[in-house]
Amino acid sequence: VIHVVFQYLTMLKSLGPQQWIFKERQDLKAMKFKFKDKEEPQSYVSGLAGDLHDYPVLDVLTGGYLLSSWRPDLITEVLDQLTPQRMRVFVSAQKYAEKCKEKEKWYGAYYKSEKIPEKMIGSLSNCGFHENLRLPDKNNFIPSDFSQAPSDVYPG
Repeated sequence: VIHVVFQYLTMLKSLGPQQWIFKERQDLKAMKFKFKDKEEPQSYVSGLAGDLHDYPVLDVLTGGYLLSSWRPDLITEVLDQLTPQRMRVFVSAQKYAEKCKEKEKWYGAYYKSEKIPEKMIGSLSNCGFHENLRLPDKNNFIPSDFSQAPSDVYPG
């Protein structure tokens, strides 16, 4: 699984940021904001208070929804950080329980920590492309214009 993840990342890096993907996300988030369900006032205000940590006051109502600017440089910056040298892998399974000797201090859960072998990091750094991986197709059915048509266009 890890190998395929890095093959996908290799593909994304080679293609570079795609503005059409941003536009799809922008339209979907705008639609979600426009047709957002009402919430309980206390939950809504509590959520907004938490959002003040992430957004300026003027953007707190829309910050989690509206994407305002296309920033391919930020996408590239994030992709450049997703490397085998910087990864952490967590495996959680009963069959490895006997190998876990260290005990976490808050919950008492047992775990084992070990370095990822350099051979694996090298292999993932040069994993190449997988022929079956590709970007999703463009979704031509995402609406962006919600204006109403005049009633004479669709006579009832």
